[in-house]
Amino acid sequence: MKRTIGSILAILVLGLAAQARAQIATGNIYGTITDESGGALRGVTVTLSGATGARSTNSSETGQFRFLNLDPGAYKVSATLTGFVSVARDVVVDSGVSLTLPLGLKVGGTAEVITVTAESPVIDTRKTGTSTTLTREELEKIPNSRDPWAILRTVPGVQMDRVNIAGSESGQQATFFGKGSLQADVVWNLDGIVISDPAAAGSSPAYYDFDAFDQITYETGGNDIKMSTGGIGINFVTKRGTNAFHGNAHGFFTNHQLQSSNLPASLVSDPRLKNPDGTSRDQADHIEQLADYGADFGGPLMKDKLWFWGSYGKQDIRLQRLSGTRDKTLLKTFNAKVNWQASPADMVSFTYFNNFKDKFGRSVGPGQDDGSYTRDQANDFASRLHGLWKGEWNRVFSPSFTGDLKYAWYDQGFSLTPEGGLDQSSTVDFASGVQHGSSPQYQSVRPTHTASVDFNYSRGRHEFKFGFGFRQGHVDTTNAPPGNQLVGQLQTTNDLTASEAVLERTSSDSFGGKYINGYLQDTVTSGRLTANLGLRFDHQAVANRPSTGPANASFPEILPALTYDGSGQSISFNDLSPRASMTYALDESRKSVLHASLARYAGQLSWGDVTSVNPIGGIGKLFYHWNDLDGDGFVQPGEVDFASGQIAPPINGGLSTANRIDPNYHATHDLEAIVGFDREVMPNLAMGVSYTWRRQTGAPWAPYLGLSGSEFSPLPSVSANGYTVTGYTPGDTPGPDFTGGLLLQNRPDYHRTYNGVEFTANKRLKDRWMARVAVSYNDWKEYFNGSAGLQNPSPTIYDTYGYQAWSATVTAEPLRNGGQVVVYGAGSGRALYFSSKWTANASALYELGWGVDVAANLYARQGNPRLIRLTVAEGFLGPQPVLVTPVDTARLPDLYNLDLRLSKTLKLGGNANLVASVDAFNIFNSNATLNQNNSADGSHFDRIDTILNPRTIRFGLRFNF
Repeated sequence: MKRTIGSILAILVLGLAAQARAQIATGNIYGTITDESGGALRGVTVTLSGATGARSTNSSETGQFRFLNLDPGAYKVSATLTGFVSVARDVVVDSGVSLTLPLGLKVGGTAEVITVTAESPVIDTRKTGTSTTLTREELEKIPNSRDPWAILRTVPGVQMDRVNIAGSESGQQATFFGKGSLQADVVWNLDGIVISDPAAAGSSPAYYDFDAFDQITYETGGNDIKMSTGGIGINFVTKRGTNAFHGNAHGFFTNHQLQSSNLPASLVSDPRLKNPDGTSRDQADHIEQLADYGADFGGPLMKDKLWFWGSYGKQDIRLQRLSGTRDKTLLKTFNAKVNWQASPADMVSFTYFNNFKDKFGRSVGPGQDDGSYTRDQANDFASRLHGLWKGEWNRVFSPSFTGDLKYAWYDQGFSLTPEGGLDQSSTVDFASGVQHGSSPQYQSVRPTHTASVDFNYSRGRHEFKFGFGFRQGHVDTTNAPPGNQLVGQLQTTNDLTASEAVLERTSSDSFGGKYINGYLQDTVTSGRLTANLGLRFDHQAVANRPSTGPANASFPEILPALTYDGSGQSISFNDLSPRASMTYALDESRKSVLHASLARYAGQLSWGDVTSVNPIGGIGKLFYHWNDLDGDGFVQPGEVDFASGQIAPPINGGLSTANRIDPNYHATHDLEAIVGFDREVMPNLAMGVSYTWRRQTGAPWAPYLGLSGSEFSPLPSVSANGYTVTGYTPGDTPGPDFTGGLLLQNRPDYHRTYNGVEFTANKRLKDRWMARVAVSYNDWKEYFNGSAGLQNPSPTIYDTYGYQAWSATVTAEPLRNGGQVVVYGAGSGRALYFSSKWTANASALYELGWGVDVAANLYARQGNPRLIRLTVAEGFLGPQPVLVTPVDTARLPDLYNLDLRLSKTLKLGGNANLVASVDAFNIFNSNATLNQNNSADGSHFDRIDTILNPRTIRFGLRFNF
């Protein structure tokens, strides 16, 4: 009967995929108990004891037992049965990992106990995808920038837009991607609950106290069935209280006097390095001062029953950019957690998290400001209940049936206010890459409700996992242009400078969305084989809400006030995601394991997409010629040339919108296959290799309505600085069907493929040393299967809808097939393109003795591409930047960075100790160029705009008990 039920279920979900992975936030222990002849033992009492007490279960008729949803840490597993000698074994559980423990009992007296001294397994025999778990030991003892984004560079297959030296980039989120997946598909989790920013798909809603983490897990492929997308899954596991009081206080510090100078020759006399007194700085991008300090404390309120833990952290990051502007960021983070063992079968927990960010001098980007265009950032909330409030209930109904219920309310948001106020107008000089005047003011609140219920049921050799999830929220955003709401733009076109006046209107966008999901998975074990079959359903929907837009301050009759009731098109996705995977242990000891997975993923809906059909979504804009009559560099009402008419399509300029959303618009879809091999080469040391293939279809695209590719004709060639390009134009007069509207749709005749290989080695801290090595090769390309996916034949840097993250590519082939995908990253003064075919990272620690440790981290990657461009006239579409070289033709130099640490631990008695450390970052004082002006027809072409921060010494002090 048992086999019949399992067979029927397997047939029902045959070909459907899922991963037999543990919950991202916790780990599992699976085991089998046998007698001396190898026969299964039923009814064995198995006890798991650790820092929070003990729990027990009984082995099944097949001798199997399991402990699920375990917090990371050290445990002891004991097995007892009348007439047999008891057995005990120590194990270490990590988040996102399932341990398999075979235990053998011998006939004998029950008073006897045999302690198995074997090391805890380092191979997860149920792991079918690719992931990296960073333990507290690595987070604390390996030199790093104490930033979860910076740590991402150590994960194989992940690429970053910046290099964080000693915390130089910790005041702003980085742009990143992994193994052919979109950053919009990244899923952020805190202690097992999704916290991803609903308004900026794939982004984190907050910053974090690095010392609050117990472990961090990054999933990069073969994702758990609880995760909807094929993007990177990030889970922060915070500390918790135990039966022993424990805590720490820490502080880290550096400033400009602890940094070297690494100016390249071309920057030594750069006017941007001039101080107000006429002297020159000898440092470009660098830290003026960085202080990172905080404390946490936890322990029992009632031993074995009720525990608490809390933390506070603060980072004070003060930077000076090459451009001379300053950036000060204050990050304050609060964490609190209570765990209650309400009964032997019930664990209840409560978590509170909140982060406050104050940033002074945030650059709007792209380009470099002159010091006047910066903004100050602060938090903004929709209610008085700020931050994340999460409750969780774990219930063990029986040894074979468990449940987990979670609910969270998260109120978060932020505002950006011009440092000089809104009185001054603004001008953006695209020719020189500089911005002047006041920047826009921005406010956004983004509250969400999240709930999930997950069940796990085992029967015989089958383990069923099923559950449901719900997430709902809304976004209210106000975006106000500065001054007289007339913005100047300077463009260089065919060696001539075009001056544009842009009339803008304040917008107040509002939209709401929801996610609903359900999943079912069956894991079947047979000997050394584990197979997983499953199916996931996702419903994603978003709709506009009522919003308003005041009239333009200078020309209310041309750009009048608007009120929008929220009606019109909405977006709704329904997706089924089948997944299948297996592992096979090549030996009885399960130290050599083959794994494979096949999965289909649905992309994450970007809620902001629906604002494309909001007539006042985003800032409304009308474009005209500008005559700067008084020469002050700012547009005045009398300087707008209305007689020449509009010079580019309006953006949300009228009482209705010409934009449309394709009724068949759907999520992006990824098909992914992974095969790999893992081997425990010696106790505590594992090595592995994995190959990942991915094919992505349905990329978002928004071409102009009523404009076909056949209407474009070649322009005269444009040349500058030794580069020549031929652009295309639809002419100066639009056709009768052209409305200026955009059609949001999935790009036809287009797909991307990824082929990647990664090699890993991981040595757990034992015998005085630990190490982790990761090397990856990444080949991510795009292909056109026909002409439907190309409206403008010019190789433009980004598409018309503003998906600037995805660069088009150029080859000699007519449809540009096989070009490497390049990602655009921007934020806090950074604006660059990145994509490396190879990356490598190696970290290690060795305990010399006498409490002295030495540690190092080496990071290397291929240099990022230089997408050199020229600007061509595009008729009524306005100037367009066009690429002049294929992606791989020009690259910045390869990057190598070495960081070192020396620390000394002083024992203070009991479990208390004091650790003093000194870190040296960028030990070779490299001045690698990270960003170079790429406008071949601009006045600053080839100018270095960002270099690697110089060698930096950071001192640290930590008190642990």
